[in-house]
Amino acid sequence: MSTRPYQVATRADDAVVVVVNKVRLDGPMLRQARTLRLVCLAATGTDNVDLATAAKLRLPVCNVRNYATRAVAQHTFALIAVLCNRLLDYHSAVRAGRWHGAPGDQRPSRRLAAPGRAARDSLSGP
Repeated sequence: MSTRPYQVATRADDAVVVVVNKVRLDGPMLRQARTLRLVCLAATGTDNVDLATAAKLRLPVCNVRNYATRAVAQHTFALIAVLCNRLLDYHSAVRAGRWHGAPGDQRPSRRLAAPGRAARDSLSGP
């Protein structure tokens, strides 16, 4: 069920925890929700929450653990491939009718280091 902007305050009025995605939680709404103790976002960002107000209210804001882990990893590697292969430059050149003059970088080898640690269950198997 989708929540319309005018419904947010009413739905969060007596909540202790809200789990939201693509719903704006602004300062007035956060101040009005007096029983609220946690905002959890089913998303990868926090740009839809007034973090300054949440901090003043000592209201924790977090993302759902492992949300879209595979999709984020896949998107990251797709962007790496696009940038390393100058795909946007090629696209622009071809659209401008300059296929033969398209930019290119034909270096035979490149290395990619991907430091970090993936969640054990998030990337292995279905």
